[in-house]
Amino acid sequence: MSSPSPFFATSDALPRRSDRTRQALLESAFGEIHNAGFQAASLSRIVAGAGVSKGALYHHFPNKLALGYAVVDESLTDYIVKTFIQPFREAEDPITCMRDIANKEKARMLEQGVTLGCPLVNLSQEMSTIDEGFRVRIDHLLTLWRNSLADALRAGQQNGCVRTDIDPTAEATFMTATRQGAVALAKTAQSLNVLENGMKGFLNYLNGLRPVGWTDTPLISNE
Repeated sequence: MSSPSPFFATSDALPRRSDRTRQALLESAFGEIHNAGFQAASLSRIVAGAGVSKGALYHHFPNKLALGYAVVDESLTDYIVKTFIQPFREAEDPITCMRDIANKEKARMLEQGVTLGCPLVNLSQEMSTIDEGFRVRIDHLLTLWRNSLADALRAGQQNGCVRTDIDPTAEATFMTATRQGAVALAKTAQSLNVLENGMKGFLNYLNGLRPVGWTDTPLISNE
């Protein structure tokens, strides 16, 4: 049997190489925007981080704004879904699930520091009032997050691990806002102690969502 034609081998490889280049650009841009913010993000640093040329950048994204939108639509959405939404789809007890997420996030920030804050919070504060494209995308992502929490709380009410007298939509909104606020406060103060106090208060709040008489492992973590 003859060997595959180099021409066709190269042609088949081009889409895969192109996809890898695009993904490398998104990952580099995500990190750069998290570090510097969107407006101060450097395209030179992004292409250097991705190990590609500016020509490759403009092949995939016509301008910086298009790249920023793609970061929100793909990289940031993937991060939020995997970290804060998907766990609830797989959990029977939303309160324990939220505790576990909060403790993991606390551990991550204690290890990495609070200097950079949350990429979603940062972009929301920076871009929501100056660019409608960013605002709509960020609002969509936050709405998805809130709705997933509300759905999880409703399921918890049905299986008896969440109080039935609470409004899941209101509580989900409060929970999302509390998490965002705690991380933003810690970033502004550059203080892990602020983060720990915020998380402690949040976990105490979660205790109050249990039905009367519920026995459970305390939700406050000293890890």
